[in-house]
Amino acid sequence: MDDKLKKRLIGAAVLMSLLIIFVPMLIEQGRIDNSIDKTNIPPRADVYFPPVNLDMPEHRPAAPDVAASTPVEPVRSPAPEPLVEAIAQPQPKPKKPIVKPRARPQPASKPQHTPRPSTARAPLAWIVQVASFTDKARADKLATRLRKAGFYTHINSAWVKGARRYRVRVGPELDLKRIKHIRRAIQKKTGLKGTIQRHR
Repeated sequence: MDDKLKKRLIGAAVLMSLLIIFVPMLIEQGRIDNSIDKTNIPPRADVYFPPVNLDMPEHRPAAPDVAASTPVEPVRSPAPEPLVEAIAQPQPKPKKPIVKPRARPQPASKPQHTPRPSTARAPLAWIVQVASFTDKARADKLATRLRKAGFYTHINSAWVKGARRYRVRVGPELDLKRIKHIRRAIQKKTGLKGTIQRHR
């Protein structure tokens, strides 16, 4: 079959379907009556309402001032009666007797023993007194000479019969034999014979 013929048949079918749809609708619209027979507005009432002026305020008679005409007396409340209440005072509690603790007898203190002075004597020492001078310069000169000789020398000053004496001494030594040996050495080097004395 020819293509052009097919297209024509399809177009004719479409037109026929459109006519079938729209033609009945057009016929129905022509039959609708647009005239109005009835109304929804209710009939006019027979009651008369006088007109009201809304612009002017309505004057009402003022109510009489009752508060101003009748004087109001102040209401006096009755004075409260004094209430007398018996206040119960707390009774003092009986005090307990205070029992003092008994003093414990202290043990008798032991007598303190005072330390006795030591009776032990200091170790006995000896010196050699080489010479005794009233001039301190001479005593210093001899002491320097003995020190150079190798002896431990010192000067002891004391008042003897109202005069100052400068004693040149060597020692001390604990061994008596040692001090005797020192005296012999002093005599040999200086020619001076010293005396052995107890060191105090």
